[in-house]
Amino acid sequence: MNPPNYLYSGLLFAAGLICLVVSLLTWQLRRPARGSVSLVVLLLALGWWDITYAIFWADLPGLTPYFWLDITYVGAVIVPTSLLVFALQLNGGENWLKPPVIVVLCLEPLLVTLALWSDPWHNLFFGGQREMNAGMILNGGAVFWGNVVYSYALILMAFVLFLRGFFKATGLYRKQAGMILLGLGITWLNSIIFVLGKNPLPGADNTPFSFTLTGLFFAHALFRYRLLDVVPIARSMLVDSMSDGIVVLDSRNRLVDMNPVASELLAQAQIGDPLEKIEEVLPEIVRQFHDKDNLSAEIMLENPTRYLDLRISPVVDSRQQALGRLIVWRDITQLKLLQLELNELATRDMLTHAYNRRHFEELSRVEWARSVRFSHSMSLVLLDIDHFKEVNDSQGHQTGDLVLAEFAKLCEQAKRDEDIFARWGGEEFIFLLPETEGMQAFLFARRLGKLISETPIKGNDSLVNITCSLGVTSSNTTDDSLEAMFQRADQALYEAKRAGRNRAVLWEDKSKEALTP
Repeated sequence: MNPPNYLYSGLLFAAGLICLVVSLLTWQLRRPARGSVSLVVLLLALGWWDITYAIFWADLPGLTPYFWLDITYVGAVIVPTSLLVFALQLNGGENWLKPPVIVVLCLEPLLVTLALWSDPWHNLFFGGQREMNAGMILNGGAVFWGNVVYSYALILMAFVLFLRGFFKATGLYRKQAGMILLGLGITWLNSIIFVLGKNPLPGADNTPFSFTLTGLFFAHALFRYRLLDVVPIARSMLVDSMSDGIVVLDSRNRLVDMNPVASELLAQAQIGDPLEKIEEVLPEIVRQFHDKDNLSAEIMLENPTRYLDLRISPVVDSRQQALGRLIVWRDITQLKLLQLELNELATRDMLTHAYNRRHFEELSRVEWARSVRFSHSMSLVLLDIDHFKEVNDSQGHQTGDLVLAEFAKLCEQAKRDEDIFARWGGEEFIFLLPETEGMQAFLFARRLGKLISETPIKGNDSLVNITCSLGVTSSNTTDDSLEAMFQRADQALYEAKRAGRNRAVLWEDKSKEALTP
């Protein structure tokens, strides 16, 4: 088959035009992504190869008899090099792309092209075997065969890189690698057909078509499986067996990768989803940290309650350019529950589970400062179980402990949510009543004393009836103090005991009048 052949020329021109359009779209839409430049160069080289070969088959005049066929080699020698660079960039081999390697990769296509154009002076490329009007080069000299071996070695290396990436990848990444391998497989299949002499286009080189189909498979992966848009940046940092949840976001806040622990929590999220999709599962993380590039924090999730130690760090390339963010969290629920339990032990009385005296004093100082700031009243009710020693002596300390625990439960049930209740020491307990006047506190104390006296407590062998004495005081002047209130409550309690017990006494500035239930 000799030129002109307008059908073959038209098909080649259409294939080249498609490559140019895809390269333009890649440059516009995926320019910041890793591997985008090498893919654009690959597609441009394929477009050049197709279009110049199309002009040759259209038999348009050139500067020399072989001009249009020779100029196709500019694209042919660039394709293998750009393909290998693209494979290295997408499969974690960027460390190989050092300046000396890049120089060698660029130098070989240049030297081969110069050898082709200067062949009449040395015969190293064609070896004196060139035929007029031949549609392809089947025989040549040392440079020709050296370039053939070199080019297919680069293509083989790229194929191996993508094959290795395919077996390592999961989910969307495997689909990407599979589509690329399918495209490269067409190139190898075409080469085998060509070697076996089964070329469907006798007298023509169908290699540009096979590489164009490869480029189109790349384009399909580009737009169907988000090739370059969803690149496994930081995949080497993700260990599927880790107990920590790991999520990688790209520079546009889209989900790029996650390990199995993260996928359990983000069950509805898919690779490529925007951050808003994650917000449906982890709203607190997104709301608080959506714009943070470097952060460490502890957060709580609800339904069910979980505590996470969250860390966010930037993901950058070798040039320190931002690629996205790495979010790592560790489930510290058990540790946090233990911490809360220890904190509970530090603030609670072990027997009655009421606040202990130290913690009560801390809380009362906070409440006192608030009452002073907003000019609110505050009251204290100090109470003591009457004749508790007789319970211990007659029924034993085990029954005495039961009485203390049940007594504390009754007090907890009687108080408001904002009231603070604590064990003051021994059989003494205390209430702090925020925003409560003295008479209101006194009425509360009377109701509580009545409840205690009317509620038998179950001991080991029998029911135990107890009563209590209560001393009540409230803040009364701007010159008052918390320490003075404690003293007044203690004095009012002493008055209640001296007056016969089982009663409440309200301490007043001018007099201490006993008011019985």
